[in-house]
Amino acid sequence: MKRLNLSVIMSLIAIVLLLPSGSWAAEKEAVKLTLEDIKVADETIGLPSAVEILSNLQKSNIKFTPDTANSDISKYTTKEQRSLNLGRLISQAAVSVTVKDADSLSILAYSIEALGKTFGVSGTIEKRREKIIDFVKKGDWDQATTEVVQLESWVKQEIVSLRNPDAVRLANVGGWITGLYLATKGLMGNYTPEASKILRAPALTADLIAQMAKLPENLQTGVSKQIMTALPEIKRLVSVNQEESISLESVKELNRISSGLVKAMAE
Repeated sequence: MKRLNLSVIMSLIAIVLLLPSGSWAAEKEAVKLTLEDIKVADETIGLPSAVEILSNLQKSNIKFTPDTANSDISKYTTKEQRSLNLGRLISQAAVSVTVKDADSLSILAYSIEALGKTFGVSGTIEKRREKIIDFVKKGDWDQATTEVVQLESWVKQEIVSLRNPDAVRLANVGGWITGLYLATKGLMGNYTPEASKILRAPALTADLIAQMAKLPENLQTGVSKQIMTALPEIKRLVSVNQEESISLESVKELNRISSGLVKAMAE
């Protein structure tokens, strides 16, 4: 399989914030964004979606298992919890659509809709969720995949437009950590030195550390604090030379760290 380029590798586990598309612009009135909002958008522009990355990994015979555990969002009452778990659930939905699991995708789509609404996003999210489920019922997984990618982008655009850049930062890191857990779990079941190279992400992890440091003190608590503490060690483990593989021992340690953080987010 063709080697993924560095920008793709660094975005392996990122939840992506894309530039507003024409269709999105037509759905809501133009909003004047602050400089901080624009910076948040610029931080992840041009990176591929979680769905795209998972599909590429699947071609390398890395297996993923759909997971709807902790998809009941009623227990997430704080901004930190809602933001981190929005990212977590989107990463899990990316797995469901990649392996074509209709039941789990339907459950996760409802949960993403419900969480999105807690941030004040428009009622259009319900129509987007319905389109995903309709395509799945028809067996049109290509269109369902497209809709999941668009939902991922659109929800974050809406949150940015509502002047909530910290929520987007937390959603991004929540999705990244969840993706790291999923990727390392898959690699542990089918490890090869070549496949492990896709975990190399020194620049991305450095950026995540910088972005988490920008959070206000009231959001640098709880799970966010655990993530901030863990990120330097994660960065050390994924900071290898461009052609160097990541050892199975490091993959196992990354899985141990990320699984603990995902569990803490979901509780």
